[in-house]
Amino acid sequence: MGDLSENNSRKEEILARSRQSGSDEGVEFVQAKGLRQGWLALVIVTAVLLVFARMSEMDYAFDLVLNSIVASVLASFIASPISAYRFTKDKKHLTEAFIYLFLILFSAIRVVTLMMAW
Repeated sequence: MGDLSENNSRKEEILARSRQSGSDEGVEFVQAKGLRQGWLALVIVTAVLLVFARMSEMDYAFDLVLNSIVASVLASFIASPISAYRFTKDKKHLTEAFIYLFLILFSAIRVVTLMMAW
């Protein structure tokens, strides 16, 4: 009986601390989900832009700037799936990291080739 009342008091203590912290796990979950969907949208748009830039004869300066920006932005996002994989060991996070890495390398190689041709 003492264990049950001790568990209840611990639960109440944890709940009280959670209420005092002022953070809402539901809001944090929705924000994280929105951020993840934003990353997915960025990857899709980036892939489309890279394919379009590669297929069309775009101005070198615009193509150079576009690929530089894409590589920089994606490089900043690659840490999230790597961290998620290290924590969960879920292969989908590792796959996502490799997709980012592929797009980063593609953009970086494109930047280098454009700079060499310029």
